[in-house]
Amino acid sequence: MSETTKPANHQQLVVEYGALTELKAEADERLAEIRRILVLELPIGTHEIADRKVIVSIRNDLDKAALAAAYPADDRPELYAVALDPKEVRRHLPKVEVDRFCKPSPPMVTVR
Repeated sequence: MSETTKPANHQQLVVEYGALTELKAEADERLAEIRRILVLELPIGTHEIADRKVIVSIRNDLDKAALAAAYPADDRPELYAVALDPKEVRRHLPKVEVDRFCKPSPPMVTVR
């Protein structure tokens, strides 16, 4: 058994996990603030600042709602894809049938 799997270390690990989660939240908030400032103050383009490459850009995202209104699925089915909806699969098929198509995930840990 490794040192990190001994029960005495579990409490220490969970406490450390909590502390790191708080630090990460603070860091994520500050990173978002920095990005907001840079995007407001730098022009579109690539900038070399402090030995880093800072890229300010604008994406051309599709307005899916406007496209769907202009090109309804009934008129232009080739623009649409059919995909399985896991919620609907579970709602319409018997559990025993759904279970045939389930596979276990890798082990996960959630700390709250």
